[in-house]
Amino acid sequence: MERAVEERFELIEAITARHADFLAAHEQMMLKHEQMMARHDQMMVQHDQLLAGHAEAVAWSDQAAARHGERMAEHEEWLAARKLAMANLDDLLTKLSAAQIVTEQKLQGMIEALRRGGNGQN
Repeated sequence: MERAVEERFELIEAITARHADFLAAHEQMMLKHEQMMARHDQMMVQHDQLLAGHAEAVAWSDQAAARHGERMAEHEEWLAARKLAMANLDDLLTKLSAAQIVTEQKLQGMIEALRRGGNGQN
C-alpha cells in the first residue's frame, strides 16, 4: 500500500509541477497581453489624434472650397459687369463713329459750298 501512496504522491507532484509550469506560462502570456494592450492604448491615442487632425484638415478644406466658390461667384459677377460695360462702350463707339462720319460729310459739304462761293446762293 505504501507503494500506491508513493505513486499517488509522485503523480500529485508531477501534476503540481506541470500546473506550476502552466501557471508560469500563463503569467508570461498575461504579461505579454498587458504589454500588447498598453501598446494598443498608445496606438488608439495616436489614432484619435490623427482623426482629429484629419477632421481639422477636412473642415479647413471645406472652408477653403466655400471661400473659393464665393470668390468665383464674385469674379463671374465682375466678368459679367465688364462684358456689359464693354458692350456699352462698343455701342457708344459705333454711334460716335457714325456721328463722326455724318459730321465729316456735312463738313465736306460745307467746305464745297464755301469753295463755290456765293453766300450760299447759287
